[in-house]
Amino acid sequence: KLFYSIGYAIFGTANAGIATYTLFQMTTMALIFSYLIHTVYRQGAKTGWCIGLLAYLVYCVMDRRLDKSIAAAQGEEEEGFKLSDIKFVVTNKGFWLIALLCLMFYAGVFPFLKFAAQLMIYKYGVDPVMAGDIPAILPFGTILLTPLFGSLYDRIGKGATLMVVGAMMLVAVHVLFALPILNEWWFALIVMVLLGIAFSLVPSAMWPSVPKIIPQKQLGTAYA
Repeated sequence: KLFYSIGYAIFGTANAGIATYTLFQMTTMALIFSYLIHTVYRQGAKTGWCIGLLAYLVYCVMDRRLDKSIAAAQGEEEEGFKLSDIKFVVTNKGFWLIALLCLMFYAGVFPFLKFAAQLMIYKYGVDPVMAGDIPAILPFGTILLTPLFGSLYDRIGKGATLMVVGAMMLVAVHVLFALPILNEWWFALIVMVLLGIAFSLVPSAMWPSVPKIIPQKQLGTAYA
């Protein structure tokens, strides 16, 4: 309640209070699990399991407190889960289009990353020691670009257009990697940057699009 009150006092909204408490909760859990991993590494699994159990119990307590804070902020009891929620979600055509895009998009990225280092070595002549550095641009670039594209989506909307553009960029990236041209490391670097842009652009528009077609009380079912 303390951190909820602090967030509410600073920003003046219940959502900001919940966000402040959530930030505190996630930061605390990150520190606990970091300590857990460090302890497991140094002292072995037996001690690690004890700390892991303790961390889980702490998380459960904090999670229940968060639920109570949300319920107090909303002022009304949330409607429980019903089997009809599943029917509503699976009969929504828009949901299946987004789910199909999610499946096809990530299937075009993660399997590629598994073999990207070998591609850098055998096609672009990158030193094996440095071959993993070019594909590593993708996750680090995503950390920086996804918030920027999310902000762009908040300002202009047009989620469907952004998703189509990102998907077409992904296709173009794979075509460029497949063509027997410009087998140079700098060309691979440029194409990987384009892949990073596509990998940030599509999720930043795809995930926020779900609440536009699914009511709030079915959002948990849809995301699951």
